[in-house]
Amino acid sequence: MANDQSTDKPQAKQHAGALLSLWLIVCRLAVGGLLGLAAFYKLQDPQSFAFAIKAYKILPRHLVHVSAFAIPWLEALVAIALVIGLWTRAAAMLASLLLASFLYALASVMIRDLHVDCSCFGDAVVLCPEQPGWCHIAQDSILLILSAMVVIWGPGRASADHMLASTPQPNAQD
Repeated sequence: MANDQSTDKPQAKQHAGALLSLWLIVCRLAVGGLLGLAAFYKLQDPQSFAFAIKAYKILPRHLVHVSAFAIPWLEALVAIALVIGLWTRAAAMLASLLLASFLYALASVMIRDLHVDCSCFGDAVVLCPEQPGWCHIAQDSILLILSAMVVIWGPGRASADHMLASTPQPNAQD
């Protein structure tokens, strides 16, 4: 009977590892998918995104156009890395930093009672209404938590990082 219990522990660990790996895939796809969608819509009309950034009245004028160009491309690169699981922890850290800055911008607009469009997804309305509000705060907070989980626990088994780590390396003497 003791033998049965000792074989149950490795199986339980494997089951827990598989569940965690599955959860990390969900986290990566959720954060990567939404960041990719946001990047896609912003890249459709970068001038409109620049006007939205300017309306937030946070950045100095000379950084508005740089941000309007850089943010969507950074979102796109982070999204691709998260979805395929390549450089996953670094991508999740960048996603976390982006989301934290978005939360700051949203809270700033709400506190100052500015009436601006969110422009989270360009001109499209995906999950929340256009006006920044608690829905946006909740959305970005959930995404921040999911990306933090990927930073902490890594990419999971179904990732390019895991496949590259488990590939045998050629011997240096060959």
